[in-house]
Amino acid sequence: MDIAVMISTILIIGFVMFACLKIVNRKVLQAERILIEQYPTWQNFNKNLDRNLSKVIIGSSYAYRHRKTFEADRHWCLPKDNISAQFEILKHFYSIIKTNGEVNLILSRFEIQERPKNVYLPFHYRILQPALLPTNKHGKYLYYPILNIGWAVQILNIRCFNNRKSKASNEEIIIPSETEDIIKEIQEFCNSRDLKFKLIVPDVNYQIEL
Repeated sequence: MDIAVMISTILIIGFVMFACLKIVNRKVLQAERILIEQYPTWQNFNKNLDRNLSKVIIGSSYAYRHRKTFEADRHWCLPKDNISAQFEILKHFYSIIKTNGEVNLILSRFEIQERPKNVYLPFHYRILQPALLPTNKHGKYLYYPILNIGWAVQILNIRCFNNRKSKASNEEIIIPSETEDIIKEIQEFCNSRDLKFKLIVPDVNYQIEL
């Protein structure tokens, strides 16, 4: 093959690959915007700043998946989130909840049995101010999430979190002490700020007392 033809072919293939990656990157960014539309994000601080919210919901995949079931002014819940990050989100945005407003922490029986992880995912760096987070290792993914392959695949499959049903169970659950401590911290945080706190574990057929 002629060298000039070979170089041209390589350049064309490279251009096509770059164009495809750019299109996929745009799709990932669009999917991320769906995740954060309920938040007064630091990047768009003039949006979603409605005050005097009566009720907000925080939680992880279960709460996100069933957000149409549980009515609230804002659903501050994200797929595969952890309770430490959920608490951090509440700390950032509690001030737009009205006095005596309600904060519901909704967790599945599996989520409440998980141990807390001090882990922040790429979408947290859009919602929260990066300077206030432990590290900024995800900063490079804010505009090019396609560089984080695992995250990009998860975002593009975000629909898998919708329309899943979970059956209630009488099976006893064991809550790690670390998780229980954070839930109590959230409750104390709300009480000290004249907010009503409620823990909801919908797929457990008995009242959980902490």
